[in-house]
Amino acid sequence: MGSQAPMTLRRFRCKDRRLNGDRTRQLSTPDDLTLQLTASYLSSLGITEPPVFVGDVRVSVIPPKQMTLHGVLILGAYPTAKFNRFDGHKVPVENITEPFDPETASGKELDDYYLNHLGISRPQCWITNLLKVFLFKPEHIRPADATIRHLARDEFNRLASSPANLEWLATELRIAAPRLVITLGREVAGIVRRIHGGKQQNALLTGLIEEHEFASTMYRWVHLPHPGIVMRGESEQNAWPNRHKEFCAALRSPVKEILTK
Repeated sequence: MGSQAPMTLRRFRCKDRRLNGDRTRQLSTPDDLTLQLTASYLSSLGITEPPVFVGDVRVSVIPPKQMTLHGVLILGAYPTAKFNRFDGHKVPVENITEPFDPETASGKELDDYYLNHLGISRPQCWITNLLKVFLFKPEHIRPADATIRHLARDEFNRLASSPANLEWLATELRIAAPRLVITLGREVAGIVRRIHGGKQQNALLTGLIEEHEFASTMYRWVHLPHPGIVMRGESEQNAWPNRHKEFCAALRSPVKEILTK
């Protein structure tokens, strides 16, 4: 099993030299450091006005909390949020505490449909997202909230594929030094592989472990379907749930071998 990574949250793009010390300390995320990290991250993406939830609660960067070196890096698209219902609308109101927080629906989906099926546990993983901030879908915005500053879901590809964001990912990969990277969903796979178009991105979701270069470094990758499409259930229009089960069953043995070498 890999060791836990010490990492400063004053600036997420810390260098590998910070890993020369104690590798067992679990990091905290104090509010002041989170604010500094959020400002630095958003600024690098060209976002000058911080997005907010209802009630002027700031949307924060959600850095990884589960950070195991030399293990499996789980790469989702972007973090979810905590929700409340107002006037029949499901409205995001607050930041979650970590990517795929085990107390959230997305965290439980990761555990139940990915980690458990692959035979791996959270302590063997570095769990993160390609984009580090929550994005609002149209249904998240009530008419009364139309003027709040927010980042829209349809901005994902532009923001996530920007050179600045990919530099953040490259730094995170250098620090994590994963033995395997598992991406979730065609958009994430397409961005890290620089493949455009939904059909071409879907073709990346093979469930096969392959070596590909990212930021001048070779990593092992496996691209799996997005939790949303896996959760919809098998139908004539959606073959991904069964494909995903087949992928995970075939991956259990090679993933175990990779982690025990």
